[in-house]
Amino acid sequence: MPEAAMTEEEFARALKTVDWANLQHCYGPAGNVPDLMLALFEDADRAGASDPPPMPPVERLMLAIFNPSALPPEPPNPCGQLFDCLYHQGDIYQATVAAVPFIIELVRQPRTRRHHRELLLLLESCLEDGFRYPHGVDPSSPRYAYWASQAENGEQTYWAAQEGIPLYVALLNDERPEIRIASAAVLRKCRERAGEILPHLRERLSQETEPEPRGRAPAGDGGPVS
Repeated sequence: MPEAAMTEEEFARALKTVDWANLQHCYGPAGNVPDLMLALFEDADRAGASDPPPMPPVERLMLAIFNPSALPPEPPNPCGQLFDCLYHQGDIYQATVAAVPFIIELVRQPRTRRHHRELLLLLESCLEDGFRYPHGVDPSSPRYAYWASQAENGEQTYWAAQEGIPLYVALLNDERPEIRIASAAVLRKCRERAGEILPHLRERLSQETEPEPRGRAPAGDGGPVS
């Protein structure tokens, strides 16, 4: 069974136990990570209150080209900013390792539910097992140091993200089809625990009535569940 969700106050206190300013993400010191995470709760309060409907992408592109002064500002997207800071073009950082337990917790939170799909996508990215320590590279070179840090960060995030497996399994029964798809995709990456996970995926598939989750149901071996 997944753990019970923290209160928002407990979550905020837990964030303060990490020295974020001395960790690095894509853009430098990670001191902004707690604010981005807490903004997801505030975003839930604002959602739907007075937000204008989103501009269609084609219309926004045409304005950007032909009349940029008329282009309305992009609405704040703290989840997108968090994703960009912690997993940028495949790179993983010190701050990503520290952030993973908090990202799992955010997926537990009912008030951040409009961000659950994107947060699960971030966790899926953290479960990439392609980290490789550099071989045949001069250990004194900057290139070696970069790849060694990427491998170390990738390995740590890979194992940290697997701590959320009970939650991902529970989300296979979520009322939202997109969350069932996203949680199954996360579980697909937890290959070392495939024997534990596959029965849950097969059970979910046997009960699934929506065509999209059925068509995209993954297995621990990378193929469809049958």
